[in-house]
Amino acid sequence: MDYSGNGDSSSQRHEQQQRISSVTGSKRPKPVIHYQPKTKMSRVTISTAPCDASASLVSSVRRITKLGILDVRDRLSAGEPLFDQELFGNRTEDVFAKARALLSALEQGGHQPVVVEGDRRITPEVLRNIFQASEDSAEELRRLDEMGHS
Repeated sequence: MDYSGNGDSSSQRHEQQQRISSVTGSKRPKPVIHYQPKTKMSRVTISTAPCDASASLVSSVRRITKLGILDVRDRLSAGEPLFDQELFGNRTEDVFAKARALLSALEQGGHQPVVVEGDRRITPEVLRNIFQASEDSAEELRRLDEMGHS
């Protein structure tokens, strides 16, 4: 009885192996290795040190993040993330714009943004450089595609 789940009996598998070995000259078929690269997205959070935020900062952050007033105020006072998203998924340009706007709002409000990519802290400038490099690369690919070099 075959418990492999593929419905082949051992005699059928043996016949298949013999056919393969007659073609390849090998007695055993080479195993097929399916490579599936890990596509781990870059997750980024943006927060600030716990603070009593001004009404203008709460308003700015609320406009950018679409969070409620109390949620924004609670996150700012606790130093919890105001932004927590994958960078290179869908709608990348929108995500970049939202993160840039939030960084600017925090800085203009006199607060130092705390940026974490994956499990490491990075500066806001490094995050901006990541965005710029990604946009430059995408623009270069568009340019090459327009020239027919895809």
